[in-house]
Amino acid sequence: MGAENVKLLHKDMDAWRKARIPLTAEATALQAVTFIPNTDKEELMAGMGCIKKHQGDPHVVIVDNRTAEEYKGMKNSEGFSRP
Repeated sequence: MGAENVKLLHKDMDAWRKARIPLTAEATALQAVTFIPNTDKEELMAGMGCIKKHQGDPHVVIVDNRTAEEYKGMKNSEGFSRP
């Protein structure tokens, strides 16, 4: 989505230590900036073929962010129409 050099703590601190990732107890002083994400809908939305292809793939996270009404079929998702 446009963010670069992002690190996530996956597992626990011991795993980071074993991987020799630098750790510190000091807070990093950063200057405030405005982050404008790249929200190109075509890039962010996956079709049924993509979902089926990657279902069960441990390296892929599929997030369903539909509202309850969209999930139940009571309302169309933005930009998509139901046949």
